[in-house]
Amino acid sequence: MAGSGVTKRYHAMAIRCAKLAAQGWTHRAIADMVQKKPEQIKGLIVLGERLQCAPPKKTLGGDVNKYTLYWLTGDRQVVTGPDPAIAMTMAGIGGGALGALDFYASGDDHSYEWDKVKRKWMPLPSPPKT
Repeated sequence: MAGSGVTKRYHAMAIRCAKLAAQGWTHRAIADMVQKKPEQIKGLIVLGERLQCAPPKKTLGGDVNKYTLYWLTGDRQVVTGPDPAIAMTMAGIGGGALGALDFYASGDDHSYEWDKVKRKWMPLPSPPKT
């Protein structure tokens, strides 16, 4: 980045993207909001999560949480760490691999299935409410 002002604006945008993703916004909607390409949003979200420095949720008795990674290849992978970015780093997943990541979910998630015909992840139907 050229100057500290540019860096601060970029970091503010990354934090905004991370917050929108946490609220359930799709990458495409976030891209439209911040006027970036959808393929740039994954990296911005990860950076924003790191910059927020929010204390991680303690769901497994320590500073370790599970995250399910859904890859564009149809593979599903569970990684562990205090936040998604560190969990991916600890699993040996570098920044170059983010282009092949479709999305991630908290916990050991099984709410999507790979559609081989459409070549994309489809949400499983919700159980009927009683």
